[in-house]
Amino acid sequence: MRKRKVDPKTIATSFWTPEMDKRLLRLEAAGFPVVQIAERLGTTAGNVNQRAYLLRKVAAQSGPTTEEIVRAKAARRRKELQRRENEALAEMRGALARGAARDRVIAEANKKGAGFKAIAKQFGVSRQRVHQIVLLED
Repeated sequence: MRKRKVDPKTIATSFWTPEMDKRLLRLEAAGFPVVQIAERLGTTAGNVNQRAYLLRKVAAQSGPTTEEIVRAKAARRRKELQRRENEALAEMRGALARGAARDRVIAEANKKGAGFKAIAKQFGVSRQRVHQIVLLED
């Protein structure tokens, strides 16, 4: 069951103005007990508790969700792995152009982050054959 989001505009009342909200949060952050905050603001402790809860709920909604954070982290990781693979493939092509042994170059490219499938595509062989070459060279 999804929780309903709280719209900050709908929680405004005649008593709880944006200035009062700021005062409440400031006093709460300073460590005052709920009872003292209520006395200073001219309301009840229950009212202060409820309002503080709603304000924290609104603040929590404004940031990214855990799922969004995880997805962003995974996307950064995929991008970094792709960058490393492309770099390893470029080095592999350069080493081949300089006349290095194909099997040794394949094993080195794999160690530096190129996947079997990407290397296989470069040489027109199966990824299983690339895997065999890597195993034999190590």
